[in-house]
Amino acid sequence: DSYDVTYDAIQGFPDDASLVALHDRGVTHIVVHGDEFKGRLGPERYEAVQHTPTLQLMAEDGDIQIFRLR
Repeated sequence: DSYDVTYDAIQGFPDDASLVALHDRGVTHIVVHGDEFKGRLGPERYEAVQHTPTLQLMAEDGDIQIFRLR
């Protein structure tokens, strides 16, 4: 049940509500697979991830990025 609740809560990622939901669940890092993300959610949402102040880029390798959720 918690999976379904979390899944529903993050559908707007990286909107504020999804980031709060992740933070409230104890998430500290987020891995983004750029090509997959853009293909499923669109380049606009991918760009939003890149410019979200509460996500700090920690590492990247190719199209994979690891962000710290502040």
